[in-house]
Amino acid sequence: MAEASIVQAQAELNKIKLHKLEKYMALLEKDTSDYDDVAKQCHDQMLAFLNNDLFG
Repeated sequence: MAEASIVQAQAELNKIKLHKLEKYMALLEKDTSDYDDVAKQCHDQMLAFLNNDLFG
């Protein structure tokens, strides 16, 4: 049973990573040319955070 729990937990972690990767890709493709400075800074911070989290 412990092994099944480990497999299930790993599957959940993989789902979370995939979701983060999808968000990262969406942010990369986002047109930020009409963002003000604050919105652009938030966007860039989120990209940096996800980049570090996903790719170390």
